[in-house]
Amino acid sequence: MTVRDIVRIGIILCPIIALAVVLGLSGTETSPGISEEAVASAEPPEISVDVAVARRRTMVRMLRTAGRVRTLRETDIVAGVEGVVLSSFVHNGSFVHKGDLLARIDDREYQLAYERSAADLLGAQIEYRTLAYLHSNRDDGIAGKSGILQARESFERAKRDLAMAGIRAPFAGFVANWTVVEGERLRPGSVVGMVVDLSRLTVDCELLDVEIGRIALGQEADVEVPGYPGRVFPGKVEMINPLVDQQSKTVVVTIALRPDRASPLRPGMYASVGIHAHEAAGSLEKCRCR
Repeated sequence: MTVRDIVRIGIILCPIIALAVVLGLSGTETSPGISEEAVASAEPPEISVDVAVARRRTMVRMLRTAGRVRTLRETDIVAGVEGVVLSSFVHNGSFVHKGDLLARIDDREYQLAYERSAADLLGAQIEYRTLAYLHSNRDDGIAGKSGILQARESFERAKRDLAMAGIRAPFAGFVANWTVVEGERLRPGSVVGMVVDLSRLTVDCELLDVEIGRIALGQEADVEVPGYPGRVFPGKVEMINPLVDQQSKTVVVTIALRPDRASPLRPGMYASVGIHAHEAAGSLEKCRCR
């Protein structure tokens, strides 16, 4: 038998085999134990459908950047006069009110200078009144002759030095970098610490100049710091620098954090910032019906 004969036999048998398969399938039952009437009367399964209404709104995209937490008010505490520290009343982290005494320098020398200047001023005032009475009809430089101008200047200087022997808080806040030690000698201009106001914190971050058109004053912002993972501190865009850095092509944006006296944030912390930037108006949003 040649190859050609085998091919001819295959062509003849293929239709016969296919017909046999079809006839065999048609003769089997659709499902054992289930009648055709039961299958026909079965109800279709229920399908859950959610109904929603689409509304148009402005699409918001989060602009991500990084920044640093800072405070709007902080200042160095500087010794105003020279002297030995008698007492220190605060430490790092102490909360103080405006005018609170932080440390006191030995003021005995300044107290004596104040008392002498007060006595000199009183004598100069008496001399001035005497000369004014004797020369009531003419002005012969009475103030200069009496020495009242110099006496008043010396008195004010002594009064100021006596007051600065007590180092006081310029405003309410927390004491930081406090270095005062009782018994040490301070010189005028010595920086002994800082007072930091934590009631209003901001975050300075940078955005590319091509992104600046997507943000505006008052936009919401989310701030996160590595020290408190998962916690979001809300804020708003407060300032946008009008100048673009020529090297980095970035703009400084200031985020004002929501005031919170119990906030754990501290100036200098690294922060991750997400600004709710407006993208385009007219996008569709699904609103679930109730």
